[in-house]
Amino acid sequence: MEKAEFRICEVQLAIFTPNIFFKKNKILKDIMESYSDKFDGDIISIPIPDDAPKEIPRVILSDNIRRYEFEIAESRTNFHIFSRKTFEIESNLKLYLDFYFQLIDKYIKSTNAIIGRMGVVINKIIEKENSANFLVKYFLKKSFLENIHFHDLDNLELNFKKIISLNKINVNSWTRFRNSKAIVRNKKRFDSIIVMQDINTLSEELEQKNYSIKNLEEFVKIAFDKHSEILKEIFLEGID
Repeated sequence: MEKAEFRICEVQLAIFTPNIFFKKNKILKDIMESYSDKFDGDIISIPIPDDAPKEIPRVILSDNIRRYEFEIAESRTNFHIFSRKTFEIESNLKLYLDFYFQLIDKYIKSTNAIIGRMGVVINKIIEKENSANFLVKYFLKKSFLENIHFHDLDNLELNFKKIISLNKINVNSWTRFRNSKAIVRNKKRFDSIIVMQDINTLSEELEQKNYSIKNLEEFVKIAFDKHSEILKEIFLEGID
């Protein structure tokens, strides 16, 4: 029997832009002139008051089957990649990362934006029977296991966060574990474990930094490598 492994079910790539010349119509024009074939889904242009929080998306672009989505706000952008039945993220990852870097380069040139922060969020999933109880037994010490309130759980979430150095850059590293009936096969839902790993540069340095596209490419690559390393180190004993 083939050994079960974590697979990527969603990726979110974020940049934070403290200084930007934000003109929605100009941004749309510049992006669609270059990438109308990539963003062939519905264009969502949201009318928002001038005094609305700057992190609320003003524009959302996607492909016609929503394998990826680009959210544009005044203070940040989010690029999401979604797993689909006919679309596996791992085998297409390089293609979409290359597209993302080109897209952000176009966006920065269109808006004269400064990249003050960067973030990479990866969600991975693995099928596991009685996943909540597995997480309890794997992570919690014996005194918890003997407590009746931790027996036969339906749901469990565990979170930990720390600051680490990544290629001489201090970053937040946040990992969240939860169980879910998220895998559907033959119309039946199966227990699974979902791991969300978020690596992002420090908010305190937002106004001090000015990252280049090259910096962004290096950060994303290293963050992906670190995500895999963290997961392997946590599950040294394996999932089986």
